Amino acid sequence: MLFLKPLYVLLALIALQLFPYTGVFLMIAGGGLITGVVVHVVLVFMALDVALRRATPMLLLVPALFYGGYYLACFMQQREIAHAATELASTNPGRVLSFDPDVDSLVMTGAGAFVSTHEIPVAYEESKYLEPQGYAASRLIPRDQCDAVRKDTRRRIQTLGVQPYRVFVKDACQLVLPEAPPGRVISVTVSPEPNDGRMKPGVNIRTTTIMADGKTLGSFRTGSIMRLPAFPWIYAGCALNSAVPKWQCDAAFMSARLEIDRTPEGVDRAVYDTPVAVMLGIRKYPPGALKGFRGYLQNADILQAVERERASVENQDFAELETILSGGRVERPGNLGWALAQNPKRLEPYAERMAQRFVELESAAVEPPPGSRDRRLRRSPEARPLAAALAALSPESFAAVAERMFALAQRPRFWADHAALYLRAADAGPQTLAFYKAEFLERRVEEPYDGLPVLALCRIGSADADLVSEMKARYPLDGKKRRRGQRQEALFLTLLKFGEADFLRANDLTAPARDKTWREAVLAGKGRTATGPNNCMTEAWAGDGKPPRIMAASLIRTRNGWEAAAE
Repeated sequence: MLFLKPLYVLLALIALQLFPYTGVFLMIAGGGLITGVVVHVVLVFMALDVALRRATPMLLLVPALFYGGYYLACFMQQREIAHAATELASTNPGRVLSFDPDVDSLVMTGAGAFVSTHEIPVAYEESKYLEPQGYAASRLIPRDQCDAVRKDTRRRIQTLGVQPYRVFVKDACQLVLPEAPPGRVISVTVSPEPNDGRMKPGVNIRTTTIMADGKTLGSFRTGSIMRLPAFPWIYAGCALNSAVPKWQCDAAFMSARLEIDRTPEGVDRAVYDTPVAVMLGIRKYPPGALKGFRGYLQNADILQAVERERASVENQDFAELETILSGGRVERPGNLGWALAQNPKRLEPYAERMAQRFVELESAAVEPPPGSRDRRLRRSPEARPLAAALAALSPESFAAVAERMFALAQRPRFWADHAALYLRAADAGPQTLAFYKAEFLERRVEEPYDGLPVLALCRIGSADADLVSEMKARYPLDGKKRRRGQRQEALFLTLLKFGEADFLRANDLTAPARDKTWREAVLAGKGRTATGPNNCMTEAWAGDGKPPRIMAASLIRTRNGWEAAAE
């Protein structure tokens, strides 16, 4: 009989998918879909065998029950959809409140997405992370205002692109800012939550409720269902469930989610497309409406509010700095150093106190016990933000503490925790040359951060003939590994600082080809600062986070090649 061969293939596919060792290859090749196609081949061949009188007519019951049962289920599902659509359209309300943005404040989940697509100046969303306000306010503002936004160091102020109709709008952006609703709160609750992706059999009902002053103004129900397609496509296969983790098998008809028509008659669905839009009378932006967007009058002074929030965050950062200087502990020492480094001018009066407290903390650091896998000294977490802040000081302010920082930089593995300050300590002057020279000569090629002593020598700017000779000997031998490539960048900058441009040009073929345009820009003098070529900084930074602004690489990649960064 014809159906036996595809039946054997079907059984083999099922058996192979049950075991992960063979099933993983079928999973990659779409084995679940292939199995579903073979099921139909088996059923069709059964009917063909009956037609050719190769099998008993009773065999025809199998495809008849399969396809008949499927299309009966499709018919029942269609009736269920039609009944739900009629009921929802007849019971759902129209407009329950004429929303006035000058009086009302809309609070809802997904406020940002709603603001990006509907004509409303601002919407709010509750956020337990944005204290003390407790809310995030989302606004659509013109691009020129967006470009003027100065963000804070705790990411409380954010700007986002907008793409209504899946087309990026260049004349507008979304601003998210901590702010409590100032007007009468119009709250939106959705049950179950929109991010609850679990679908039950049949029509799933979601209720959107509008409330104001503790009273329910209206409830709007929407329906959705996993609709069966016109042809019974089947998925039957196995895959790895990484959440468990476990190899799991499943078989089902492939279906697609269908949103059931639920808008009352008389409502223009092209204009009022969501339950919130219908009940509050908030229009959707038509296509092209945001071209040349000039914003809302209610948001005209928003940049002042942004600046107040940014200044408040900055004051909190420096309040935490005061806590550390007074011997206290802070909750987030890791990010605090980067935050403080963004304002080197305000750090200047703290230079002496930061240096004193940093010396105290580093003096209290101890070696890990023998046999410990932790190769770093045990240092106070509060030492790291102080190190980042000290490394960000202006040359004049750092000069007063440079010798003390250099004394600490010579401690074992100081560079592992405080890479930027390890480099900055070289600014103490020529007396640091012997130490960094020894660090360069003794550091193994495989040692992490092996380019740091080289960059320190670049900052010092002087070397004897033996040191230059050793650098030239190591430069062509640095291989193609990424770590070694970083060290070669450091050697390139330092040798150029020592006047070895001819040597670098002669050995250009030994350097990575991907860095050729960068080397050419550096050799041409682009990005040179008082510190040295490219500010004596490689493009790939070895330390945590980013180096402070005063130490950052001065060349940036643009569409036109490498250009000096704006000061």
